[in-house]
Amino acid sequence: MPSWQQLKAYSAMYKEINQQNATCDQDGNQFELSRLSDCIVIGEDNGEPLFCDPSDSYSIWCYYPDGGDVKYLSSSLDVFIAKAELIYD
Repeated sequence: MPSWQQLKAYSAMYKEINQQNATCDQDGNQFELSRLSDCIVIGEDNGEPLFCDPSDSYSIWCYYPDGGDVKYLSSSLDVFIAKAELIYD
């Protein structure tokens, strides 16, 4: 499954299994699952989808399918890229 479809599939599965319309971020703040339907997957980190959230000024987040929670990473793609490290094998 392409990564851009994984985020929707993961959130739909979480919603169905847990019968909840929201999950939480790393600080315990509520994050509505409906927000994920408009998000743009930009990559992955160890298999976890990284995405831009247009409802939050295109902030960068990570979705963790194991727990269904999300983690805020950066206020924008520009800030995220500026802080990124290149790793050479």
